[in-house]
Amino acid sequence: MSLTVTFTVSQQCLVTPGVPTVSTNVSSRDPRESEHIRLTCESTGGNPPPNVTWYRNGAPMNVGVTVLPTSAKFGSTSSLLDVRLSRDDNTANYTCDVENYAGDASSTVQLSVQCTLALYSFIDNLIMDLWRNSLWRNETGA
Repeated sequence: MSLTVTFTVSQQCLVTPGVPTVSTNVSSRDPRESEHIRLTCESTGGNPPPNVTWYRNGAPMNVGVTVLPTSAKFGSTSSLLDVRLSRDDNTANYTCDVENYAGDASSTVQLSVQCTLALYSFIDNLIMDLWRNSLWRNETGA
């Protein structure tokens, strides 16, 4: 009686993901506060496909934003980040980090946001000053 044992050995090469590119859906002008923008992170290569993490000014993004599921097709990994812009996003750094067992890579973009001017409180104060001044004149007969 003879016994035959067969082993199958598979070898998987680990490959560091490529440096990601970050792009936006914004036209040539700077977006305005309260607008929604979409940031896209795309990295080629990487085995296994990398995980994607978004950061805002160095802090992981996990509250108040929508991170759409990461997709990995044909050797490319991408992730979408939807952000509603605020005044605080002006000059904010958004970083996409791609990481797998072989290593990591990241890319950062800095946003420029058009902020609305806070003229309302100035105008309200001006109206109140004019109103007070006119009442004072009426009371003093001046």
